Amino acid sequence: MKIIEVFANRRSGHHFFMSWLVSNLSGEIDEKIKELNKITWINNDICHYNDATYHAFFNEKQVMDEIEEIIEKRPKYFIINYEESDMYNKLNKEGTSLFNQNPIKIVFLRDFLNTFASKWKVSETDLKEFYFGFKNKQHIIENIKYWKIMAKNYLSNDSIGIKYEDLLTDNGIREQFLLDTFEVNERFKPSIFNGTKSSFKTKNYNQRHKEIDFSNDFKNIINSDSELNYLIGKVDYKYNKLV
Repeated sequence: MKIIEVFANRRSGHHFFMSWLVSNLSGEIDEKIKELNKITWINNDICHYNDATYHAFFNEKQVMDEIEEIIEKRPKYFIINYEESDMYNKLNKEGTSLFNQNPIKIVFLRDFLNTFASKWKVSETDLKEFYFGFKNKQHIIENIKYWKIMAKNYLSNDSIGIKYEDLLTDNGIREQFLLDTFEVNERFKPSIFNGTKSSFKTKNYNQRHKEIDFSNDFKNIINSDSELNYLIGKVDYKYNKLV
């Protein structure tokens, strides 16, 4: 049994990545992950546990018990997804001791501004009650912190990193990722998958930040955050100062 832990920011397109990943591991095209069911058996060999961090916030013991039950069934692949979580949070530490082996840790990263464009958009529309808007400075700072955590996870020697942009455009990186990590070939291209409901009507995935009128508070906060600017460059994204 291989246990795979995937770490990502909310609204980064990682459920799209999850569908691509489980489909290529299972040999079946996934249509279930985007429905955001907590536990999804893709087939008898693979199980996906969605957003363990979110569910553990409400009932950590239940999450750990459910993870234990799945491990007892010993699927070939057990994929656990954590959103906006450090790799060494309490749940993850306890989970690793339960696994009795070293999980494969994957970090899925999307560029800062487009990730935030999606968060900003849903904070004003259909998921407003969850994201609470971006008018509060502390809320902006808290969300920036989560992107920085994910960038640090991506750079960690303990993880395998893959980017949203490379998943979309670079056949070589995708194929090498699957071969190096799982010794499987790419059977399904990402172009056939959808993630969860998008807040944007256009398909211009890499320019969505241009559709958002970010507040002056937001611009001032990110322009003055030297650690954020350093990390953006360190993970090979380009930092464009907002004016």
